[in-house]
Amino acid sequence: MTSRDIPTPTRALVIVAHPDDAEFQCGGTLAKWAAAGCVINHLVLTDGAKGTWDPSQNSEELVELRRAEQMEAARRLGSTGKVVMLGHVDGELQPT
Repeated sequence: MTSRDIPTPTRALVIVAHPDDAEFQCGGTLAKWAAAGCVINHLVLTDGAKGTWDPSQNSEELVELRRAEQMEAARRLGSTGKVVMLGHVDGELQPT
């Protein structure tokens, strides 16, 4: 079996820790599924506040930037479902 043999789902839920994780980890698959009519929903657990190497970056501005980038990335991949960001503090998720 190859990846070409895997059927396209009608719906998918992508759960990731950080904004942009889905695009880096499975963006090609998501774009392929979306093009085939799959409704893709995104659930992002953290706010992306630590997604920079710039210590002078304003945290609140970065959170809004990451939110906007995540929405745009989902749109560009063809996702037609919801994008939900839970807003947990980046880097502080605990295993439960």
